[in-house]
Amino acid sequence: MKKRFTQTKSLQNTLSRYQAQVIIPHCRRCLKPCCNLTEVVLDFDWRRLVPFYQIDLGQHAFDRSLRDGSGPAHIRKQDDRYYAHGSPCPAYNSSQRRCNYYQSSAKPSNCSDFPIYLDGLSIVADKRCEAVNETDLLDTLTRIFTGRRFNMHTNRQLPQLVYIDM
Repeated sequence: MKKRFTQTKSLQNTLSRYQAQVIIPHCRRCLKPCCNLTEVVLDFDWRRLVPFYQIDLGQHAFDRSLRDGSGPAHIRKQDDRYYAHGSPCPAYNSSQRRCNYYQSSAKPSNCSDFPIYLDGLSIVADKRCEAVNETDLLDTLTRIFTGRRFNMHTNRQLPQLVYIDM
């Protein structure tokens, strides 16, 4: 169990460095910013949802509006999480080509992970991001994790997702 935790932590650190060095520098010149894509799903808890969507209702009233259809059509609730899909992120400032919340605690956690993240011990690279180069990522992983073998494959149901398994 400890070995798996160490592997996961090491992979996460590697992916974070890769994001910072390769992906994030590309954002300012990106032709299709992920924050402006309607097919990207944002994942929120209540505390983070409120400032993003400037919700002035209490949580129970807002949840009721989602159930009865009078709330925002692009937000859904499942268990204690809220998912926004089908609308660009309201925190994206298109004139400045940047997120107004990226450096704040209000930012959804999946914004930091996109477009490369861990799903268990599988690395997922989302090719909707034009900065993603799965071959370069695989080369980086192979160089850092010497002696490890990686298997890369495309998700059949979601072909924009490439999985790299260790």
